[in-house]
Amino acid sequence: MRKLIVKSFVFVLAILSIASCSRFEQTGEEFAEETIQSLAIETRSGEGGCYELVFPIDIDFPDGTTGSYDSFEELKEALKAWKEENGGGPLAERPQLVFPIELISEEGEVITVEDRETLRELRKECRKNKAKMRPCFRLVYPLTVVFPDGTTESFEDRKALKMALRAWKQDNPDADERPMLEFPISIEYKDGTVVEIASKEELLEAKDACE
Repeated sequence: MRKLIVKSFVFVLAILSIASCSRFEQTGEEFAEETIQSLAIETRSGEGGCYELVFPIDIDFPDGTTGSYDSFEELKEALKAWKEENGGGPLAERPQLVFPIELISEEGEVITVEDRETLRELRKECRKNKAKMRPCFRLVYPLTVVFPDGTTESFEDRKALKMALRAWKQDNPDADERPMLEFPISIEYKDGTVVEIASKEELLEAKDACE
């Protein structure tokens, strides 16, 4: 009986060792895909999620370097290159988001997320299928934002929007209301199709259709 237990234990160790090695032997493509999926789940963004990430986003790499990226496509290429240059590593050592970040809700609410604690609270409000969270469409610029005091401002690109949102948050840290997108807006799908969205209800329908 004791020999059987020992053999079973050795077998389990061998399986764990193989699983561990397989993680270290991930290709750059696999590493990039898995990391982006992890980021999408963490932020509940993209297809099947409740929010859209506002780019550019900053990423901290395990080697202490930081990069800024304007799209998931650009981030994917950077992740592949980093993996190929630096080899494997456990999941805990994967690149991480740098806070603050900005999210746009299904109804067009624009949210500045200061830290992971705030992000955890937002995740509690999202009950979507985590397995399906990938980008489905992107917002087409320029975008106009309506601020809680009734003023509006138009932004020609993502970076301008991001900077304005952070400045507004710094000036209004205790505000109960959040900026909102002004409709109509346009969204572009992966195949290049552009659709006009007339209301927050239509934006919600477009998000649901991604599933």
